[in-house]
Amino acid sequence: MSEEKEILPVKTELQKKENLIFRAFKKIKNMDKKDFFTKVFSSRYFIIFLFVIILLKTLLFSADTVFYKEGIWLWYIRQTSFFIIILVSILLLVRSSRTRFSLGMILNLLISILLFADELYYLYASNIISVMQARKFTIYK
Repeated sequence: MSEEKEILPVKTELQKKENLIFRAFKKIKNMDKKDFFTKVFSSRYFIIFLFVIILLKTLLFSADTVFYKEGIWLWYIRQTSFFIIILVSILLLVRSSRTRFSLGMILNLLISILLFADELYYLYASNIISVMQARKFTIYK
């Protein structure tokens, strides 16, 4: 009997939380799409989402270049994370959701171009044909 008395308040609290979540989702569902995206892009969660996307993309591209022989370095992941945090934290200064979204996508595009250029350079420099061509055209033999 005492166990039921202890469980009953927990069940009522869970039901209250469930109703709160249900009402929040219903409110989001009925919200205007423009208002919804304005709230999403003006929130700090957009910046966290952008950080995670850029970090995963950086680690994915680095799997071929940096981690080729040595394996994953914890300090490399930490330093990359700090660098991306510094870049993305600039977006906290912007209040307008359109400007924040635009700057975030421009930052994402610039990092993507830089990673793609690094990948192409690594592929070209590690190819035996390109190394032989470079040796052929150098003065020192």
